Amino acid sequence: MAEIPTTFPRTDYAGQTVTVDIGYGLSTYRIDGYWDVLTGVSWRNSAGNPASINYAIRAITKGLPNNDLVLYGKIGPLGYLVHVTEIVSLLDITDET
Repeated sequence: MAEIPTTFPRTDYAGQTVTVDIGYGLSTYRIDGYWDVLTGVSWRNSAGNPASINYAIRAITKGLPNNDLVLYGKIGPLGYLVHVTEIVSLLDITDET
């Protein structure tokens, strides 16, 4: 996994495309922003949200840090929560839309 600092401005990744490893091989992930900023609640308090449930299971099985450095974004058309430590690399992609 990439060396991602645990203290940094919380807007650093919004709008960027990165490579992540969430247990299914490497995937291209388009970041919308931090989950708690986008929704106003921690992922831990997002009961019933499919992305939060999926992340909670992965966080336990992978031993991810129990904090709110959790991003929301998309792999293809599906939304996922990803911890910043799951970012493998930043991609140099310019969004032309």
